[in-house]
Amino acid sequence: MEQVFSAASEWYRSLLFRKVHENGARQAVLHRRPVLATFCLSESGWEEFGKWLNTRHPYQTAAMLFMTGCNPRSLTILNSWGRKWDNDGSFNVESYTALELDKYPMKFYDVYRLESKLTSAEKQA
Repeated sequence: MEQVFSAASEWYRSLLFRKVHENGARQAVLHRRPVLATFCLSESGWEEFGKWLNTRHPYQTAAMLFMTGCNPRSLTILNSWGRKWDNDGSFNVESYTALELDKYPMKFYDVYRLESKLTSAEKQA
C-alpha cells in the first residue's frame, strides 16, 4: 500500500495519505475528503459477497475502494464494478469488520492536501 501512495505522491506532489481508524475515516468523509478503504476476503467470502449482491465476478483476495459516505449505522463504499452494480456502484456495510479476513483487518486512509504545499495555480483552481 505504501508503494502505491509513494508513487501517487510523486505524480501529485501535494497529495498526502494518513492511515486512520473507522472514526477518522468517518470524520474525513464528513469533511468531504476522500478515504481509501482496503480489505481482504477469502474465496468463500467473495462467493458470499457475490450471492448477496446477486452478481458474479472473478475471485480476488484484496480490494482497494473509496469510502464515500457514512451514517450512524453504516459505511458506504464505492465499488469498481461500474454504476449499474448494486446501488449506483456503491454498497453499504453495517460494520467494517464484515470485510475483514482473519489477520487482515480493513484499513482506511484519509487522502488530503496541505494548503502550504499547493502551487499558486492549485490554490486558484
